[in-house]
Amino acid sequence: MRNMLEALAISGLVMSFANNATAREVPLTQHVVGAAPTWDQAISTGERAIKDRMVDPDSTKIEWPYQFSAVSRKAPFGKTRYGYFTCGTVNSKNRMGGYSGKQWFLIMLKDGAVTDLEIDSPGDGQWTAYECLADVKAGNLVPITINASSHPAPATSLITKPVMGIDFAAVPEGAYIGKVTPKGAADQAGLKPGMVIAEVNGISLKGMTLAGIQSIFTAIEGEMNLMVVGVGEVRMHKAIPSG
Repeated sequence: MRNMLEALAISGLVMSFANNATAREVPLTQHVVGAAPTWDQAISTGERAIKDRMVDPDSTKIEWPYQFSAVSRKAPFGKTRYGYFTCGTVNSKNRMGGYSGKQWFLIMLKDGAVTDLEIDSPGDGQWTAYECLADVKAGNLVPITINASSHPAPATSLITKPVMGIDFAAVPEGAYIGKVTPKGAADQAGLKPGMVIAEVNGISLKGMTLAGIQSIFTAIEGEMNLMVVGVGEVRMHKAIPSG
């Protein structure tokens, strides 16, 4: 079933949430998307809203595999909304007393409140799954794969594109690589999606904002010595922009 959903998402037979999320009309500043909640705040608010939708709230099991990211989201026939969104899965007992199976959900928060919550229902079509899987493929959902037990705070921005050939997001451990441009400098250096860059030329990226990391990547020219979590030192030559 999952393979079929992924195939549909890739083939474009369903509307990609990623297309809506990246069609920004205004910069995603804190004034627009609201103050970034802590991980605990986001999870607490989200789980209350999800459990309120369940027949048996006490039996509900919720998984949060991705960080929250600041986005703009435009519904097909609605206005653009701004906030922090993520996807996950929920499983809860039905009226017969048995578990219904994991279902995808999509949730958006702003200023401590849930502004959007979509949950798939068994037998009603898996449209939320389509949207979430499309975002996973597009790199708009950042997996919690590094030190997940520390409950990382929501990402403060969408993944962006610096000049060195990677799309990255700021995570507590440094710069999380979402995409790598084929045949670019990062690709030639062996960097892969899912890796986390902790240091650049001896400068620690831990705890830095997205803007701070990007400024460092932009300022350094030529040879770059990267410290990658779980890999070690990686040397890369960044092309110097012409003009």
